[in-house]
Amino acid sequence: MSERNESADPPEHEQVRPVSGTDHVVLRRILRVVLTLALVLYFLATAMFLGLRYGVLPRVDTFRPRIEAAVSEKLRTQFTIGRLAPHWSGFQPGLDITNLVIRDHDGHPALTIPHATATVSWRSLWQFQPALSSLIVDQPDVLVSRGEDGVLAVAGVPVPTRHSGNDTLSTWLLRQQAIVVRGGVLRWRDATRDVPEIALRDIRIAILNDGHDHRMALQAPPDGKVLHGPLDFRTQFRHAPLSAIGKPINWTGQAYVSTGPVDLPALARYISFPIETFAGSIDNAIWIDFSEGRMTSANGRLNGNDVALRVRPTQPKLLLPVAHFLWRVEANQGDFRLQLSDLRAELGQPPLEDGTPLTRTLQFQTLDGRYRTATQQHGQLLGVTGDRVDLGILAEFSRALPLPRRFLNQLVRINPRGLVSNYVIEVERGKPESGEVGSDRRPTGAEPIERYRFKGDLQGISFAAQEPGPGLTPRGHPRAGIPGIENLWGNVDADEKGGRALLDTSKVALTLPGVFDDPRLLIDRLYARAEWTMLPKDTDSTRPAFALKLTDVKVSNPDVDATATANYSNPGHGRGSLDLKADFQRAQVTRIARYLPTAVSEKLRIYLGHGLQAGVSRGGTIEVHGDLTKFPYSRDPGAGIFQIVAPFTGGRFDPTPYPPRNMRNGTPNVWPAFDGIDGVFELKQNVLRFDIERGRYKRFAVTSVNGRIDDLGTKASNLVIRGNGRGPLADMLDYVNGSSLGIMARRQTEKIRAEGPASLALRLTIPRTPKPHIGVEGTLGFQNNRLSANHVPPLSQLTGRVRFTERTAEAERLSGQFMGGDVHANGGLRQDGTYALALDGHIAVDAARGLGLHGPAAQVLTHMSGSAPYELNVSGAKGSLPQVSANSDLSGLALDFPAPFNKPAGTPMPLHFAVKPSSEAGESGLERADLTLGPVAAAYLLRYQPRVQPGQPPTVVRGAIGVNRPADLPSEGVVAAVDVKEFDADAWRLLAAQLRGGGVAATGAAGAGGASGAGGAGGAGSGGATSNTSATSNTSTAGAASTTTAASPQA
Repeated sequence: MSERNESADPPEHEQVRPVSGTDHVVLRRILRVVLTLALVLYFLATAMFLGLRYGVLPRVDTFRPRIEAAVSEKLRTQFTIGRLAPHWSGFQPGLDITNLVIRDHDGHPALTIPHATATVSWRSLWQFQPALSSLIVDQPDVLVSRGEDGVLAVAGVPVPTRHSGNDTLSTWLLRQQAIVVRGGVLRWRDATRDVPEIALRDIRIAILNDGHDHRMALQAPPDGKVLHGPLDFRTQFRHAPLSAIGKPINWTGQAYVSTGPVDLPALARYISFPIETFAGSIDNAIWIDFSEGRMTSANGRLNGNDVALRVRPTQPKLLLPVAHFLWRVEANQGDFRLQLSDLRAELGQPPLEDGTPLTRTLQFQTLDGRYRTATQQHGQLLGVTGDRVDLGILAEFSRALPLPRRFLNQLVRINPRGLVSNYVIEVERGKPESGEVGSDRRPTGAEPIERYRFKGDLQGISFAAQEPGPGLTPRGHPRAGIPGIENLWGNVDADEKGGRALLDTSKVALTLPGVFDDPRLLIDRLYARAEWTMLPKDTDSTRPAFALKLTDVKVSNPDVDATATANYSNPGHGRGSLDLKADFQRAQVTRIARYLPTAVSEKLRIYLGHGLQAGVSRGGTIEVHGDLTKFPYSRDPGAGIFQIVAPFTGGRFDPTPYPPRNMRNGTPNVWPAFDGIDGVFELKQNVLRFDIERGRYKRFAVTSVNGRIDDLGTKASNLVIRGNGRGPLADMLDYVNGSSLGIMARRQTEKIRAEGPASLALRLTIPRTPKPHIGVEGTLGFQNNRLSANHVPPLSQLTGRVRFTERTAEAERLSGQFMGGDVHANGGLRQDGTYALALDGHIAVDAARGLGLHGPAAQVLTHMSGSAPYELNVSGAKGSLPQVSANSDLSGLALDFPAPFNKPAGTPMPLHFAVKPSSEAGESGLERADLTLGPVAAAYLLRYQPRVQPGQPPTVVRGAIGVNRPADLPSEGVVAAVDVKEFDADAWRLLAAQLRGGGVAATGAAGAGGASGAGGAGGAGSGGATSNTSATSNTSTAGAASTTTAASPQA
């Protein structure tokens, strides 16, 4: 087996290229050049170092006069240096400066530096300008002052108050490696103000620069006058490469500044504030981020205590016992954002009378605001979001801010209150028409709003209603104001396209000026969902066009429990169109008029408010469909639907017009109310009606009653009420007594007592004009009734009916029992005011005694027996005596009276009584009364003058009485011609006593004497007329004639 040895060397064909001699020559030459330059630079640096150390620096103080002169000339003020001394810090040269002073024009020190140390940096060699590696200034004292001419001076050197763009100082400061100021004093003196000098002492400043990186710091302790805490300022930033180091536009970094409590009134004594401060202090800390010389963001905290200030002299003082919040601001090319957090501000209020202080607290966790200036790409934008805000406290705070007067006035009128939480508010205007945009353009608000949004949760929101403008609408209705609300809860989300809202609240008050007589509606429970959409405007639109939809509306208060749905649209002009359907689970009838809008006739609202006095409605509805410009469609029923349907029970209705009125004849227009009414009230466009199934007045029940106004749009359309009733006649008479009918009857019906049931069919026509003439039409049916009055025999078993109107009354087949016999009546009161009544019947004395009569009528019946027919006719007119005709032969009666008025039954004794106007010559205007009763014939002339002597009975002008012989009327007075066989005065006296005293002590009365009896007979024969007579008579007991002459009567 053979062995093989393999070499690790490369194959023979791989050859390495040898280094040529030319390459070595080039390298050697480069090395020689580099070494030569290094040696030259070394010796130059050595020479410079040695020159500075042993040649220049030891003699630096000799340059001091020239330095002072050059600086004084440059500053135009006296500049001096006490001493310049060189020193070395390692290999770095430096100077010690002692007693540097700059004096002002008056020769007083404006800047003093007891000692400063400056160390020169070797970077000055390649920067080609002096640069310090360190500058330490100990205990400098700098005066900043403002002269009487307003010129500002720093260290005695006037400085411009406007930015000149000169960055020499900032460039020099940032080129030094380190600058330190220790124990400095900064003084401020203002000759334009009468205030003492103020000074900050022990100021510490540090400036550290490392290439592109820079750091600065300033610290100062409190001065005890203005600053009550330390002042701390720090910043760290970089400047852009290859850019001017001293221009802020090239800086990017952060800054921090904080102060302790700053006394605002003390600070306001030294500097001009845009606001007037009275008390308080603030301290704050601020962190700032900036880029390319512009602030990109800033955040900080602020604390204020017992602050009192006024923004403008015309605005109220703003009191802030406590103010605290964190804030952050961001700015990005005209887009500014503000964030506030943990805000708590107590607003002071005037104390109570006992001195107790009052405060209100504005508090929230977050508030973010955004403001974007207008550009050619987009319009101005303003937005605010936050967790919660108290509108009432914010409004009070806003009144002290420099806001537009118009806005502040509107804020006072609206007076917002309540909380809004989780809110978003954004308003964006259109792009400006001109090219002047950005921050240089003053926002005028002329551009229209193109986009907006409001979203928030409402918690107890309230704002005041605004009263409507003066005057009426074209249709004569009151104008509607801007609604107001109190204690509204819910949420809303709206933008320029539409929105939605949910309301869920208790104990809310809604104010609708001009819509209702009492504009404030109190609601115990309100729930509603709303959605709305903004619509395109019409050409003649003056307001935004929109459509509103309400669903699931629920309302509850003591007056009503209701649900509703509605759709409303407005094209941008007019009152819009409404489709409303409301269902009432419960409604108080007495409050219906309260919810009638002012567009409904005022007189109707007042009348219903008075007339509907009790009752509950269940299952009622309200519907509105149509253009609200023509609401309530009473004049144009085809323009829409306005309908109220309200079934009710337990109602009480007073039909008396309200306010109270008189009829044309001066009679008060009064009608008693009905109770226990069950029915339906309906108002539809121009028609009002109510249908009553049942009701009552006391025990008198009414059925099938309906009332109707056919056209509410015209006053000529009357209220017509029809109905039927049945019940006790006594209650019916009571209703008449309490109504206008009883007044027109001069309360005579109050003297009548009634028994038994009766029926009534009635129709009332009530005009809707001032002093209306009420139309009455009805039928009264009697059903075996009994009527009675004092000293009058009763009328019983009364049947038939009486038709009547407000002017007439007509008896139809009226019959009954009177004085024990049948009686029939026909006739009545006619339209022209005349009347005629015909009675016929008969008297049944035996039956009449069983009626239980009392008084003279009962005593007369004890002297009678049997029966007799009679006829009575009465006619006449208002303002004159009735014309009476009564006839009966009395043949069926037996009379047991003293002679000559006694007779047995079957013997006639004709009775005739008549009253009529006299037809004789010379007796015009007088009435003649004739009486014939058996042997007696009497005639009287009467004078009746109700217009001259209202309420007075007729008076006797003259008269004549004949017994068994005729008697002619004398020219004056009353005469009597009597021819009787005998006259039993005792019997007549006994009869008179029975009639007066009901038969009591009749025997004693018989012994009173003949003269008294004669006088009583004479008085009875006067026929009721008023007269005063003196008479003489010759009477024989054997039938001699007797003649009596009477003197003239006195009315």
